[in-house]
Amino acid sequence: MHKHKHKHKHKHKHKHKHKHKHKHKHKHKHKHKHKHKATSTSTSTSKAQAQAQAQAQAQAQAQAQAQAQAQAQAQAQAQAQAQAQAQAQAQAQAQAQAQAQAQAQAQAQAQAQAQAQAQAQAQAQAQAQAQAQAQAQAQAQAQAQAQAQAQAQAQAQGQGQAQAQAQAQAQAQAQAQAQAQAQAQAQAQAQAQGQGQAQAQAQAQAQGQAQAQAQAQAQAQAQAQAQDGYQLLLAPPEVD
Repeated sequence: MHKHKHKHKHKHKHKHKHKHKHKHKHKHKHKHKHKHKATSTSTSTSKAQAQAQAQAQAQAQAQAQAQAQAQAQAQAQAQAQAQAQAQAQAQAQAQAQAQAQAQAQAQAQAQAQAQAQAQAQAQAQAQAQAQAQAQAQAQAQAQAQAQAQAQAQAQAQGQGQAQAQAQAQAQAQAQAQAQAQAQAQAQAQAQAQGQGQAQAQAQAQAQGQAQAQAQAQAQAQAQAQAQDGYQLLLAPPEVD
């Protein structure tokens, strides 16, 4: 290492020898002594320069190592941050999926409950309608029997129009009471089964109209039969 640096500083040594040769012309006695001193000075200068270069190289290497370590640390931190961000995103996605699944399940349950309620209401309405129809049929049969009895009594006894009208009025009152009872029953059933008062009133009105029509028909028939019986009573007996 010293030999290499000595070659590098050859120009400086050569200049020093040239000066020494120039002085040798004037002072020949000091030639040997001065030459020895110049050689030691150049050697110490070369050593100092070599040490300075070595220190500079060592500092440069230390700085390069420090920079490399800093870059490695920065890369490691960047990788750690990227991993943390990826984990956070994965967790957020998992939470979003879990929330979406929970919402879907809640919606499915709500739909199932709504369907079950709709089916229960439909069944209750069907039962109420069936009961109302059965009651209407029973009332129609009772009215038909009452009309038949009234007609039979009017024909057998030959009563006048006044009696027929009185019977028709009595039957109308009985039918009105039956209608009121049927309306009360229909309203109670509609309220118990979750139906509105509007449906119960509509059914009751429909039944009332049907019964009113049946009453009108019964009165008309009773009057016609009473008139026929009265005419038969007034007609003179046929002579054989």
